[in-house]
Amino acid sequence: MSMAHFADGKITPKRFKKAVICAETELEPFQHLYRSQQWSSAIGASGTLKATQKLLQSRGLSRRGISREGLNKLVDQVLSAGRMTPALFPDLNPERYPSFIGGLSIIQATFDILEIEHMDVSEGALREGLLQDLLGRIN
Repeated sequence: MSMAHFADGKITPKRFKKAVICAETELEPFQHLYRSQQWSSAIGASGTLKATQKLLQSRGLSRRGISREGLNKLVDQVLSAGRMTPALFPDLNPERYPSFIGGLSIIQATFDILEIEHMDVSEGALREGLLQDLLGRIN
């Protein structure tokens, strides 16, 4: 997502909206399935979700996890910045600068498509969850 919409590092509201729409298009086939399950909590597991949670906490936008309100405020801050730089986002791991905005657009799309108001963030990584799921299927 970052390479497709923000390859030069420039972040604009128009580019971000296009990235969110692209992610929503990918998620749309799953929308009915997951929204109809009537689940009561959302738990995410990925490095980008952890980084987002860290940014939200360090900026006083969330005490726990990722809230829709905090996410919207962070998106506004990123759009206002126009670029992910160490000067503007010193609390973000430098390795994440190139890919963070693409991941943030996917998070925004996920919150929108699945109507998530709050997501807790797992300390485990996505690959650990996939391995656990595979082991459960084998047994």
